[in-house]
Amino acid sequence: MTNSKRLAKVRQRLSDWLAQQTVEAGEDSSAQVTGESITGESILIVDGFYAGRRFDAGQYHAIWFMEEDELKIHGPGGELLEVCTTDQIEDVKRPAASGPQIADSQASDVISLQDGDAGGSRDHVRRAA
Repeated sequence: MTNSKRLAKVRQRLSDWLAQQTVEAGEDSSAQVTGESITGESILIVDGFYAGRRFDAGQYHAIWFMEEDELKIHGPGGELLEVCTTDQIEDVKRPAASGPQIADSQASDVISLQDGDAGGSRDHVRRAA
């Protein structure tokens, strides 16, 4: 899996976790969570080397450590709320994408673009190397 695909799964896992907090807040009126989403992202450098990403989401922040492949989610006071392991990140179900998709029957270097106004025709575009 490429780094960009892995990072997309990490973002989706965090978004799912944030959505779950919103659902739980709806069940418990004393909770103060209201529709948090990822508002910022920065690269995490440790000793001059890329180590992962830091995400900001309102009152929460999370850090994904690339080497360990763990997403650590922290609360408003900095307390560790959850650690998502490789398996939990991998279990993320991606929502149906509306953009270009690689068709299973095509070579991996071809992207199939669908245009609803073109009567269902398909144009093929080669990926840049």
